[in-house]
Amino acid sequence: MIERLGAGRWLERWPAPARHGYALAVVLVGWVFFRSATLADAMRFLAAMAGLGSGSGIEYHPALYLNAELILILAAGIVGSTPLLPALARLRERIQAAGLGLAVEAVRVLGLGAILWGSAMLMAAGTYNPFIYFRF
Repeated sequence: MIERLGAGRWLERWPAPARHGYALAVVLVGWVFFRSATLADAMRFLAAMAGLGSGSGIEYHPALYLNAELILILAAGIVGSTPLLPALARLRERIQAAGLGLAVEAVRVLGLGAILWGSAMLMAAGTYNPFIYFRF
């Protein structure tokens, strides 16, 4: 709403990386309000995200949660937030224009099938996966 009231024109003058960072920050803050049960919980969570929390960081050290799956997810997120994917799409279009479109589509379908299969296996192996909207 604030962007529609005039901040959007101001943001358009920012360089693309700054606009991208702004969008990520807005989404992260928005997710806090979606996740938190009360406004007070959301404010405490945002304070902790800004480094103003009361914890020492030792109780829940990030190394406790860092495993191969999380590293893969973080790497996918980093790659997905860069301009690498649009560049790969342009490369795919050039390959298809060269007459190798069927091979590219076969690789794409096989890759998506592997991702679907792996996701289904991870969900099946999980213990308790509640649907997020049942909380509301």
